[in-house]
Amino acid sequence: MKVEILDGFHQPESRQSNDGKVRWSQKAYLHNGGAFPVEFTLSIPDASAAYPVGQYTLTDDSFKVNQYGGLELSRWDLKLTPLTNELKKVS
Repeated sequence: MKVEILDGFHQPESRQSNDGKVRWSQKAYLHNGGAFPVEFTLSIPDASAAYPVGQYTLTDDSFKVNQYGGLELSRWDLKLTPLTNELKKVS
């Protein structure tokens, strides 16, 4: 699952929640097989944790099993890791 942080849309954003806490987020784009990536909001702990422009994939700990035994994404704890080409040329 490829996620992309795009140049020009990578700045973290803050919002004040109803309980008075500041919540930070960042725009990200999911490549899910369609013609265009789909924009979504990625929660981050603070502005310094914003991801740089680039391509990523979700870490294994971004997924969890819910109370009904189904697989779901962790709503508040999505983590990204840089996407690398796992295939290596054989000499």
